[in-house]
Amino acid sequence: MLAEAKNGLEVRPCNTWVFRKEAFDIVTMKVFVTKFGKLKPDVEIMFGSTASSGYIDQPIINVPILYTANGPIRSNENGTATITIYTRDPGNPRKIIDGQLYKYSYGLSIEELNDRDKSIRIHVYDNYTYTKPANWITHVYPIFKQYANLFPVMTDHFLDLGNYEEVVKSKELIAMSMKLSESHPNYMPVTRDLSRAKRRMILEWLGQKQPLKGKEEEIGRASCRERV
Repeated sequence: MLAEAKNGLEVRPCNTWVFRKEAFDIVTMKVFVTKFGKLKPDVEIMFGSTASSGYIDQPIINVPILYTANGPIRSNENGTATITIYTRDPGNPRKIIDGQLYKYSYGLSIEELNDRDKSIRIHVYDNYTYTKPANWITHVYPIFKQYANLFPVMTDHFLDLGNYEEVVKSKELIAMSMKLSESHPNYMPVTRDLSRAKRRMILEWLGQKQPLKGKEEEIGRASCRERV
């Protein structure tokens, strides 16, 4: 299990294997190839994905297919190679869950392509636009209410993100946590599943002197969108 491959060849990512990207963004993954621990140039690297759920009764992933800019991939004179993937608008295939998940496998053989350990994961967010100015009922509530449902302990003991008055009262603290780096332990949302576009919208709304609430009759439709 801990033995090297018989030919000594190994391929691994140089940076990260998990990416969170907006629609129409670029994923750049750098990998390195070694032979018995030394960087190895001119080695072909296999790379690909298939449309599948990966798990029983789970949504299909890897669709719609993303465009990869690479043809045959080989390590350069430094033993490294760059894989480039262009994202697109997923079109909200998972409905209430934003965006789509993509899994790409890499390796030096067909067998390695089926190795779950050698893969990268990409979360591509849905393209998001809105009519300014943002308001609570139409824009913010459908997003915040999902987090309120996801973290009931927070609703019971700290802050109900589905309640306009409570959110407005704590808007400075919420904005501060959302402006932190995603690597910070106090970043909100803790799930790191909110797109930059939606975060900008929420921060714009929180930055209003008196955040707009919107029309009360819209609350029913917002609740329906939340359940879809």
